[in-house]
This record gives sequence, C-alpha cells and structure tokens, in this order.
Amino acid sequence: MKNRYAMTDTQSELCALAEKYADAYDKLNKRFTDVPPEEIVYGRGGVCFHRGPFLPSPVFDLIIGNANRGRTVAKPRKPESCDWHFYFSGGQLVVAEKYADDFEMRLYSREFILREEQCELGLTFHVLEPFPHALSFVSLCRYHEEGKIASYATLTVSQKDFHEERYSYQRDGLIESFSFNDTLVYNGIQTRQLNYCLLHDERGVVTGYESENGHVYEVQKGKQRII
Repeated sequence: MKNRYAMTDTQSELCALAEKYADAYDKLNKRFTDVPPEEIVYGRGGVCFHRGPFLPSPVFDLIIGNANRGRTVAKPRKPESCDWHFYFSGGQLVVAEKYADDFEMRLYSREFILREEQCELGLTFHVLEPFPHALSFVSLCRYHEEGKIASYATLTVSQKDFHEERYSYQRDGLIESFSFNDTLVYNGIQTRQLNYCLLHDERGVVTGYESENGHVYEVQKGKQRII
C-alpha cells in the first residue's frame, strides 16, 4: 500500500454528500413514512454488507472471504426475526432496514435510497444508541443508460474509509474486468488499487478471477453466478 494520499473526485463527492445529508434523517424518514411502501421483502444473512442481498456491487462478495450477500426469504413465518426488511415503491428499493440480534431483534440502521437519472445514492443512518440517527455510511452507484452498473463507491463517514469499484463489459454483456480503489484510514492513511479479470465458463458463470500479476483465484461454488 502507498502512504501518499490525494482524494479522488469520487471521494471528494462522497465527503460533500455526507456533509450535505448529515442531519437529514428526520426529513428522509418523514418522506418514507408519509408514503406507505407497495411491497416488503425480508432477508437473512449478508449483514457485513450495507444492503445485504441487495448489495449493489456485483463482485465485492466474491473477493471477501467467508462473506456472503445473504438471501431473501419468501413469506417468513416470523418476519420480526429476519435480519433485513426491504421496502419497495414503484418497483424500486427505497429503504433497507438492518436488524441486530442483541437478545432480541432491534432495528440497527436504516438506509434511504435516492435516485436521479443514472445515479443512485444510499444514506445509512444508525438508529440504536449511543448514536441515534447519525449518518454512518454513504454509497453512490452510477449506471449506464441500458441499466448496467458502471461504478460503485462507498464512504464510512466516521473513519473516512473509501472504496470504489469500476467495471468494464464484454460484448455479450458479462463483466470482463473490474478495479478496486481503496483509501483506508487506519494507523495512517493508506491507499491501494487492484485490477482483476473475471473468468467465466461456457454458461457465463463466474468461476474465478485473475489479478494483474497473473494469480488466479477460484470463486467458492456457493458464490458462482452469471455476472
């Protein structure tokens, strides 16, 4: 990792958005509660990611060992026992709620998802004490006109840790390669950039990925899918 540090344009943009929406919880929550959702979907697992089964990144869980996206649960017997409650309006996800199991399931965080043209902004607020309604995490996705994701970036508000992914596609629409650009604020500021190519089988299922130095990594069978 390098210790030289200069903010990227995307990182500066996320920091500005974090400042803009730092105190927006009440306003966003009123907008959400004023219009009842058309559909609620429940999920389990994937709690290490900010949106669980609906994580925008198509590749992040492939790289992170022993981490999974989780899954949606159709008609759970006890919805209150699920890790996630996802609220949809107009066919789009508008709020994602994460619940924490601390002797009982309690609402841990609420993410509001805002869209404008080909951009999607996610604003995650802590709900539990001692930081109720504090903005903790910001995500920003940009999409191509045909709907495929072009980039995904996140900012941990308190630490200012930054992560960005960019994707390039094959003619058949499968992801050909992607890059990670990270800034980690821990024991000094450190930055890194990683580049990978995805390896597909004849069905288009990702079976592995190759780093720029030629090292090949196998994707766990449970994570293999068409992307």
